[in-house]
Amino acid sequence: MLGHRPLAGQRCSRGGVAVTPARRRIARVARVLNTAQLDKAAAAAAAKAAAPTGTSGGGAELDDKSKLKAVHAKITAARELARRLSEEKQAVVAAGKSEDGALLVKSTELAAAAAAAQAARADAAARKLTRGEGAAGGREQLTRLRAENDALKALLLEMAADRRAAQERLSDLQQRITSPAAAAAAAAAAPAAAPPAARGEELVRLAEAARRAGQGTFTWPAGVAGGRVGTTIKLYYDRARGPLSRDARPRIKAGLNKWEEILLLDMRRADVLVGLDGQDWWEADVQLPEELFQFDYVIVDAVTGGVDNNKAQDFHLPLMGGPTEQEVIDRRTAAFAESERKRHEMLQAEEDRQWALVEAVAKEAAEKARVEFRERRARELLAAATEATTRRRDPALASIPRAPSQPNVYAWGGGDGAVRAGERMLLAYNCGSGKLAHTNSAKLHLGVDGWKDKQKTVFDMAPLSSSELKELGLPPSGGSWCGVWVDVPRNAELLDFVFSDRDQRAWDNNNGRDYHTAVEDPLDAENLLETVLAAMTRESEDADLAAEERAATRAARRVESRARVARKRREAQQEVLFTVPLVPNAGETCELHYNPTLTPLRGRPDVFVSGGFNRWRHPQRFGPALMQPTMKGGLGFVKAVVDGR
Repeated sequence: MLGHRPLAGQRCSRGGVAVTPARRRIARVARVLNTAQLDKAAAAAAAKAAAPTGTSGGGAELDDKSKLKAVHAKITAARELARRLSEEKQAVVAAGKSEDGALLVKSTELAAAAAAAQAARADAAARKLTRGEGAAGGREQLTRLRAENDALKALLLEMAADRRAAQERLSDLQQRITSPAAAAAAAAAAPAAAPPAARGEELVRLAEAARRAGQGTFTWPAGVAGGRVGTTIKLYYDRARGPLSRDARPRIKAGLNKWEEILLLDMRRADVLVGLDGQDWWEADVQLPEELFQFDYVIVDAVTGGVDNNKAQDFHLPLMGGPTEQEVIDRRTAAFAESERKRHEMLQAEEDRQWALVEAVAKEAAEKARVEFRERRARELLAAATEATTRRRDPALASIPRAPSQPNVYAWGGGDGAVRAGERMLLAYNCGSGKLAHTNSAKLHLGVDGWKDKQKTVFDMAPLSSSELKELGLPPSGGSWCGVWVDVPRNAELLDFVFSDRDQRAWDNNNGRDYHTAVEDPLDAENLLETVLAAMTRESEDADLAAEERAATRAARRVESRARVARKRREAQQEVLFTVPLVPNAGETCELHYNPTLTPLRGRPDVFVSGGFNRWRHPQRFGPALMQPTMKGGLGFVKAVVDGR
């Protein structure tokens, strides 16, 4: 199961997040975080953002960078909100231990309310952008103007103390904002190094300048309030000017790049500044990483949890030589695209491997279907042949009158005169003996075994010559004889036949009794069955081959169809959850990757995972484990290592 961790001093409820204060007198401004109200605020912000402004054309399709930036802003706002709520709780706890407790409570309440509104706006903007709505004109220019404006606000605080240095830094900042390439080169060229040793009189001068400017912080060596990216600076804080108690132990709680990453740095007393009238300075070394465009911080009492957040405005450290927010987003977008490309390559390689297995299984299924069809068809043909053989050897055949010849009507000739199975025999018929006396030729209609075959064989009979009549022992005169040679079937026990004229209008069927002649030496039952079965197999061979191919194709398609459905299900799931390796091995560790952006946990500052094995029936469990981000800025997946040993 996946979930988010309740913040310190909170409890989860069905209506949203409820903050439990330590004292009744604290107004719970955090009620704006009720889920329904937050959704309503988000919808209002989205409607306002969707309204046309200025001259830029709305409805343009936004690019992936804008969508990623919106998601990043939403996640950042959610983290800011979580931090503010945590500070509110800490302020409540510290209220009973500090003389300035009311100031602490008020500042943190205002900060929580502002952060809630920011979270609602960011969520609305992200939803709108991910749906492809909004205007695209002037976004880059607006980003630069906002970055420059924020930096100029901070620089104004330094003008009175050191106007010349501030002017130089202003020029440097404007050049960096208008020239991203120069900013990247400067960032790459600036090595990280420890701050130079500060001289006591210089630090005293900076402390006095900060006091006169009404500030409670300054930095070394950059000046009153600033630092160069890629270096280590010293940050000084005057505990006497803030709301923390006199026995507080200050600690820096720093937020890198809009609080997407939080650092906790313990401060120590600045010995060189001890004794200054009305001042109580503390110091800490701060490393400013290369990919830093914004550095915010508050001062936390490590003992009571009290917070000095600069009257709900936080402390901000102006930066020099670092990238802009847009540059960082562009780099992260490129890194995210590259990671997605590699992820899809990995997934596609696994799908190719899986599909090769599917094809092998489909081939086996097709071959199995062929074998099953052949076996089933063989059983069907054998049953049909057995039935046909049984009908042919019907005991009722013995009651049918039969004769090898009938005087002056028909006679069999050839060989020794006996009608034998498998031999060629001549059948002679006297057309002048009966109903066909008007013609000297006829047609023979031949069947076997009491007309068991559905199809009768028809032969044209031709007049016989005197020599043929003599050979048959028939008189050369006294009739109109015609004849035809017939191959006696090997499986026949009885020959059935009648005669007709060529137009089949007049018939001689022995007055309705037909003519019958017994066949000598017919096949026995076993041989007859084999013969009939072979004949049926030959007749149905082409149709059986086509049916066999259809059965094999259907079996293969069933396997492939199930595999395609499973692949679609995997592809949909892998946009939210996948493992490395993609198919975990029992008894080994694996990485579990999860994308909260596409789930109800989007924007949560922390995501935890808990799980089990074998549909939770295995006694072993894992988690809850905090999932770690794979990329900065809230983009991409978070992951956790699952130990299956």
